[in-house]
Amino acid sequence: MSLNDSEKDFIDKFFDYFNVYKDSGVRFFAVALCAFSLFILGLFLAPTFIKMISGILPIEITFLVLSPLDILFNYLKIALFFAFIFAFPVFIYQFGKLKYKSIDADEKINRIIISLIMEIIAVISLFVSYKFLLPTSILLLYGLNFSVVSSTISLSSIVLTFIYMSILVTLVLMLPVMRYLIKNSKFFNYSEMISFKKPVMIYAGIFTAIIALPIEFLIMGGIFLTFYFWYKILVKYSKSRD
Repeated sequence: MSLNDSEKDFIDKFFDYFNVYKDSGVRFFAVALCAFSLFILGLFLAPTFIKMISGILPIEITFLVLSPLDILFNYLKIALFFAFIFAFPVFIYQFGKLKYKSIDADEKINRIIISLIMEIIAVISLFVSYKFLLPTSILLLYGLNFSVVSSTISLSSIVLTFIYMSILVTLVLMLPVMRYLIKNSKFFNYSEMISFKKPVMIYAGIFTAIIALPIEFLIMGGIFLTFYFWYKILVKYSKSRD
């Protein structure tokens, strides 16, 4: 038996935001499978990625690990970011077709081209952030040290800096493409953008927490949700005496 809106708590309403994907069928599973495969690949490549960042820095900086789970957590962040970047064209292509029940070959080719353009922009943003922005920012900010103390940085901070720089550059470079898509109603129109406001806030909050928050705060949230989900299970049991 489904709950009325007045009976739903924040957990129930959170999962309601995923109802929009129920009718996507094979498209959803295609994107999910691609993203999961890339996530696993990114997990194995994470140590190499951290070594690459260490090698590109213009001055010698010691990475600090502040928690026993810090390394694993940053591997997970890198893997998630890796999966997001390289699964992005598949996501855009598959979910860009959901607006129409059927599209012709020209429209499919058009969406493939748009997806590839967005992927190229994302890769360029990664390169610019890795090769220029990150080393420059480290050189300028740590240059204020004047050799007073040894230069150190937490592993989470350097990973966060690179990921945020890459996302920021990607969003800026994608503005002309998004303007074209919106003006021509290829993917979104005004009413759809307004209707997506709450889901966007939820997803943005989740990704912000994963990327920016230290592991200790996320563990606090995880412990709270463990107790709360246990309570939800007991509530489910209490609906029936069977």
